[in-house]
Amino acid sequence: MRIAVVGCSPLSVGLVLAADLTRLGHDVSLAGFDDGENARIAENVAAGLRILDGPSRLLSGGAGPVRIGTVDTDPARASAGARIVFIDTPAGEVEARVARLAPALAPGQHLHVQTHGYWAAFRSARALDAAGVRGVSVSEGTAPTHAGGVEAGAISPHAVRRNLPLGVFPGRETAVAAALLAEVMAIFEPCADAVESNLQSMNFLVHPAMSLLGAGMFDAAEAAGRRIRFYSDANTPHAGTLAEALDGERRPVLDRFGYAYRSLAAQIVGLYGGEAAPAGVSAAVAGAPFYQALPDMPADIWRHWMHLDMPLAHVPYVRLAEALGIPAPLHRGLVDIFGAMFGTDFWATGLSLAALGLDGLDGAGVQRFAQTGER
Repeated sequence: MRIAVVGCSPLSVGLVLAADLTRLGHDVSLAGFDDGENARIAENVAAGLRILDGPSRLLSGGAGPVRIGTVDTDPARASAGARIVFIDTPAGEVEARVARLAPALAPGQHLHVQTHGYWAAFRSARALDAAGVRGVSVSEGTAPTHAGGVEAGAISPHAVRRNLPLGVFPGRETAVAAALLAEVMAIFEPCADAVESNLQSMNFLVHPAMSLLGAGMFDAAEAAGRRIRFYSDANTPHAGTLAEALDGERRPVLDRFGYAYRSLAAQIVGLYGGEAAPAGVSAAVAGAPFYQALPDMPADIWRHWMHLDMPLAHVPYVRLAEALGIPAPLHRGLVDIFGAMFGTDFWATGLSLAALGLDGLDGAGVQRFAQTGER
């Protein structure tokens, strides 16, 4: 299949994905969105892209050299004519990057945005609509498809996420989009729509609980110049209990829309493996091979994550829940607490319902818009 992979974020999702798809036999075009990304791609390609270890953590399997079909410097040019366009993007740049691609897109193409949820499908659809582009479907998972590292051309895969919840906008295109994506990678579990997939996101449940309770430990590690193992160091029983309480607030919203509820612990096992029935979130994180195999991280990584989770996940979640008349005091409290810790008004900078096209809609209206793209 003719596939474009555009973007080369610091998480290396674009490079790892492009290598995996190439080894699967697809015709892949790869391009960055700016000079820095294109330089990073060029440097790694010049060093010789090769999979050195962890081949079982890729769909293609096997180690060895990789030659990408086309390496470009223009993401719009790379996207033209591709059946599927995978966008690797920092979470805050979704709209701008989709707008860059819009002039090259045509009806029938499909965009899959590689972020950890953050309402990317709705945001992308709004950007396409503003550019006058019609007939292009958009999807997002609750996390990127791939995780790994790339250095001097050497690709170290961490995982391909399987059983990955998939939200498609508009939702009426779910069956077609899911079938198309399954031709490339049969790893997705389609949701009813992109509202459900965002309500199933794990980041805004796992990360804040560990970050809040581990902040003092992280500060001490940073002051000492030490790196951290976030999912081990911060995975305390009380962090797990707080994550479970946040998860509990999510259930009434799922119920209001008629979406099935699956506990956070069960979601972790489904996505990352581990015990079939862990005794809560802390046990699920401790038993997940993906989490425990991650390399050491900068001690300030939690601050970066909270500057994403609060404005792009918690703020729109609280606004949606409260618009439905469902209180979300713990989620609201996290926005206020982390705002105070960072001196940032996340309510002012976070995603509004208007930015998602959901302002002024009741529950039925939200689902209608999610399914049809029509208010």
